[in-house]
Amino acid sequence: MKHYFLVLCILLSFTSDAQNFVTRWVFATPSSTITFNGLTEGEVICNWTTTSNPTGGTHRFSNVNDFIPIILAIPISAGDTVTLSMEPANLRRFFMNSGYNNANARNLLK
Repeated sequence: MKHYFLVLCILLSFTSDAQNFVTRWVFATPSSTITFNGLTEGEVICNWTTTSNPTGGTHRFSNVNDFIPIILAIPISAGDTVTLSMEPANLRRFFMNSGYNNANARNLLK
C-alpha cells in the first residue's frame, strides 16, 4: 500500500503547474528594449515590471529561429531593475550567448 501511495504522489508532482521562468536585469543607462535569444513552440506570455514602473505590462512573443532575437519594448529608466516573468508552457529555450544578436547579456543579473 505504501508503494502505491508513493507512486501516486510522484505522478501528481508531474502534473502540477510549472513555475514561471523569471529573469532580473539591471540597466545603468536608459533603454527602450530588452533583447534576448530564445525558441518557442507557440506564444509565450511575459509580464514585466521595473523599479520605476512597478505596475509594468504584458508582452506576447513567439520565435522559432535561433538567429532572430526576441526584442521586448519596455521603457527603462537609468538605474532600473527589470523583472521578466515568462510562462513556461511554450518557452523551449532562453539563451544569451555573450551578447549574440545584440542580446543584453551584460544587463542580465539573475
